[in-house]
Amino acid sequence: MRNNIVLVVVSLLAGILIGYWIFYGQGYASAISFCRVKLESIGLSRPKAEAIKVASGKIVSVSGDRIDLEIYPPADLLSDGSRAVPFRGIGLVNGNTTILSRSLDLSRIRKVTSGGIPISPFVDKIISISGLVPGMIIDIVAESDLSSNREFILNKVVVNEKP
Repeated sequence: MRNNIVLVVVSLLAGILIGYWIFYGQGYASAISFCRVKLESIGLSRPKAEAIKVASGKIVSVSGDRIDLEIYPPADLLSDGSRAVPFRGIGLVNGNTTILSRSLDLSRIRKVTSGGIPISPFVDKIISISGLVPGMIIDIVAESDLSSNREFILNKVVVNEKP
């Protein structure tokens, strides 16, 4: 009789441990993902916004290696169709940051190389941070998410010159 009770208790504990391992170890992530998709499809939950690393912005001020920006998020940031509002951020320029002035050369449009590869009509020129002035509209590429970090390191800054 005592052996039967021990066998039942051990079997019960083993079943609980195996069930816990299956639910949390194997099925938890997929169950959460499944529930999130279902709630989003009926409008009870908003999907997480993806990380924004590329955006356009307007320079508010430039001070040393810091660029104060008003960032315009992508139009598809919000799932309900509403337009996201611009937000402020500070871009940090370091030794790995490339700052370009991009202009359009109309004479290069529809030209190809001898191998038949189209030539880009854009001409990029490397400039320094001193070439950036408040009010310029720029395109930026950052190392981290722009929407969740107040300060971020810029990998690339592109000033689009008017033709």
